[in-house]
Amino acid sequence: MYQFGRVLTLTGDARETMAWAVDITGMVNDLTDLDVSLWGATFGYPVGTVAWSAIVEGRAQLAAETAKLTANNDYLDAVMKAQEWVNTPAEDIFRKVVHGGPGETPPAVGAVASVTQAVAATGKLPEAVAWATDMATHASSVTGVNVSLLLNAYTDFGGMAFISTVPDMAAADASADALAADASYMEKIGASAGLFVDGSAHQSLLQRLA
Repeated sequence: MYQFGRVLTLTGDARETMAWAVDITGMVNDLTDLDVSLWGATFGYPVGTVAWSAIVEGRAQLAAETAKLTANNDYLDAVMKAQEWVNTPAEDIFRKVVHGGPGETPPAVGAVASVTQAVAATGKLPEAVAWATDMATHASSVTGVNVSLLLNAYTDFGGMAFISTVPDMAAADASADALAADASYMEKIGASAGLFVDGSAHQSLLQRLA
């Protein structure tokens, strides 16, 4: 099981850019068998950043579904409409789910996703994955929220991400407060010394828009 994501920063009138992002999400879901969700970055990315996410079985499924889009002129026209709002290319993400995974019920519009990313140090990937799996399990037990661990298939080798999703911002606060108050969690953070590239850790918060 893999997560495919596309991250894009849109500039201009948010009333137009966000409406376009919602519309093209609906178009992709209508034209393919993918279940794509749209997220807006709240913290950790430039203002105006959106991210599309879908769970796929693998590269073959993603390629087959993408082919349906590139063969559709209405979709291509919709993509071109966004060129006036884009200053930098979109970035595609492809990660393997190694622990946890999506729940049976997709998160509702308004749900909040916390994402923590880091890159394993050279020669430390097995140890870093073992530590991260243990950390995801512990964080889930402390917060009562499923924490998934995903490993990069592309971009930074050894890159990984913890992802947890809660219904709203109040729940995100409660989850963060529970972890901050847990002494074992803090000890486990300390035990990660030397396992990751210094400065590679990055945290972000996103909210589902469609």
